[in-house]
Amino acid sequence: MFSWVWIDHEWFDDIELYRRLTEKRVFVVHGRHFFVDAPSAPLPNGHVTRCFRMSPSAPEKTLIDEISLVAEALKEMRAAAR
Repeated sequence: MFSWVWIDHEWFDDIELYRRLTEKRVFVVHGRHFFVDAPSAPLPNGHVTRCFRMSPSAPEKTLIDEISLVAEALKEMRAAAR
């Protein structure tokens, strides 16, 4: 099982989040990895670079800890963009 998370803000970049989370030892898959062909229907501007995929199939404690690290990385990215 997996979930897509779409951060619809100009300051967000999937590769930057991936880099930050790798440093925190959290594994996610950046969104652009899954858009190999041009989609048949137009996507919102920036959609390809503003989403990431995560798997909520770990034990609950692990999920809580890792989602906290994702939130921390997102706060860092948002602060850096200001």
